[in-house]
Amino acid sequence: MLPQLQSFSGLIDMMWAHLLLSRSLLVFSPSAATLSHSFLLLSSLLAPLELQLDLRPSLTVYDPDYATFASPSSPLSLLAGTTDPLVVETLSRHIDVLLIGEGPGECMEYSSPTGIKRIVTEVARGGNTVLMQHELSHRESWNSRFLNDLSAVLTMPNRNSETDVSFSERSKGTNGFLRTLLYRHTVSFLEPFQRCLREFEAEAKSSSHRENIFEVLRDRSLCVCSIASA
Repeated sequence: MLPQLQSFSGLIDMMWAHLLLSRSLLVFSPSAATLSHSFLLLSSLLAPLELQLDLRPSLTVYDPDYATFASPSSPLSLLAGTTDPLVVETLSRHIDVLLIGEGPGECMEYSSPTGIKRIVTEVARGGNTVLMQHELSHRESWNSRFLNDLSAVLTMPNRNSETDVSFSERSKGTNGFLRTLLYRHTVSFLEPFQRCLREFEAEAKSSSHRENIFEVLRDRSLCVCSIASA
């Protein structure tokens, strides 16, 4: 398993939900290598979905768009990586930040620029990984099965996993196993939406009047909204 994955393994489900909602995120690590691997992992976390975010693997103050990103009124949704504490201090005022250290991941609520500077210093010295949020996220009960499987995958060197992935897949290593689990989790989440859309498409094709198509669209939109809020 990659070291940076072990560092924020306890936050993977929260990162998955964060990116699914296309919420901006800044990733910081004092190590360029760790930042690169972590950014690659996060950018593929929602496979087979594509991230609906502006991807900036290495953001610096010299980036031509930096002033736009630094503005709290920026309309852009951003996934950016940086090794520069100044970028963290500036963007953290309105963007959630994942600071990758060497210890286990934990969530904190953003307090002030002074507080973020202290945490950046601690992380740079090998402290815990921290997800700094402006509004703290909470784990949902419907996600418990995934959390149990995720815990089994991340402790594979110490015990056998009880997930339904075959032994041949398991032999590819923890990273491959984790990607398979995340892929299946995303596909499982999308299935109710896809079912509604398939039903809508079938009913729309069979409708003989244009008015009926709009009625079907309205009903299916309500169906998708009810699933999303469940």
